[in-house]
Amino acid sequence: MWAYGVSHTLSLIGSEGIEGLTIGYSADTEANLTGENAGEYKVIVEFSVIDSANWNTPENIEFVWNITPYTPDLSGVTWNYNTESPFVFGIENGKAKEYGVYLVGLPEGLEELVIYGEDTGRYSDAGSHITTFAIDEDSELRGNFGELVFGSGLDTRLVWEIKSLTVEKPEQKQNKVFRPEGYTFSEITNLPSDWEQYFEVTVLDAADNNIASENGTWKFLNVDQYRIQMRFKTGMNTANGGTTDNVKWSDNGRGAYQVTLKVERLIFDVNGWIDGTENMRATLDSDSVSEIEKYFDYVIYKREGGENVGDALAGNATLEYDTDYIIYLRLKSEYVGNVAVNYNGDTVEETAPYAFKTEADPLTNPPEYFYRKPVGNELTVSYEYTGEVINFEFGDWFVAEEYPPPSISDSP
Repeated sequence: MWAYGVSHTLSLIGSEGIEGLTIGYSADTEANLTGENAGEYKVIVEFSVIDSANWNTPENIEFVWNITPYTPDLSGVTWNYNTESPFVFGIENGKAKEYGVYLVGLPEGLEELVIYGEDTGRYSDAGSHITTFAIDEDSELRGNFGELVFGSGLDTRLVWEIKSLTVEKPEQKQNKVFRPEGYTFSEITNLPSDWEQYFEVTVLDAADNNIASENGTWKFLNVDQYRIQMRFKTGMNTANGGTTDNVKWSDNGRGAYQVTLKVERLIFDVNGWIDGTENMRATLDSDSVSEIEKYFDYVIYKREGGENVGDALAGNATLEYDTDYIIYLRLKSEYVGNVAVNYNGDTVEETAPYAFKTEADPLTNPPEYFYRKPVGNELTVSYEYTGEVINFEFGDWFVAEEYPPPSISDSP
């Protein structure tokens, strides 16, 4: 049976070792010892002997052999095109993609018999095309195949299309609130990742300053009002010097488009301050304390005689007992202009100072102030030892009738 790329060779066997006998082939049939295409081959074997006086010369032998045609299964042959997902105009590395259609799934060798007709080239512009195919029945290779039966779903005439690339318009007016990571160009515009192949883009701030791209894109980091202007490149559609609408907006628009992005300040509400206990600082009265602490620093100063004393203290500094302080919020430098708090009716990046005083150290007071009963669900009362000497006057601590010592029945 015929097989693509396979050569069949005929050889005479059993004549080896016959003394005095010479075997040859007729000049006009010797080439038929080898066959590549399907068909009938005839070979004439010729004999001669060394001593014709003492040996009879055998008669020539005519031998006919065949390579039968191959009948392939063509049920899986299809076009390389799916009408449900047509080709789409595109550009790669500055050059428009080219598309063409052809049959896939053909057995080896059969593609040489396929003749394509009508739109047989490769095309890049959006539009419709028609391509046909037929088998070259006159080819000398046709005999290598038996009956050629394609699947019932395969049409010999295909109407195919390169569709326009359509881009969804982004929301025209967008309001965002500042966030440290900013907003990317892609999430604001929703343009395809290779947008620079099709568009020219200009980005302006509120003062009409041109904002240059970085690594081919933009990130909107600060409070501002941005204008993102998008224009199709020349030749992309009929409104921009092209003969075909290769790229257009999804609403069939072909003109320039502008997105206005307003990034507003991130503002938190602060109700005020809550005095701390013992030697703890005042704390914020707000529902957003943890978020505020990401953007603001606490600034604390010790106060004496109505004046600040020494350097500013950190928000987690250990404070002295029975001492005057002020505390306020100051926006971290990297967020200036982008974050603020509503405080006392004003929107500010630094709050007015709040004055507070830490409580007296319980270990430095007379014993009658040092001891107290447990409150609420407390089982014990604990104090931190400061290293100072404490003189206990037991007679002043409590009256036994009020706090009798434990009895045996009270023991576990």
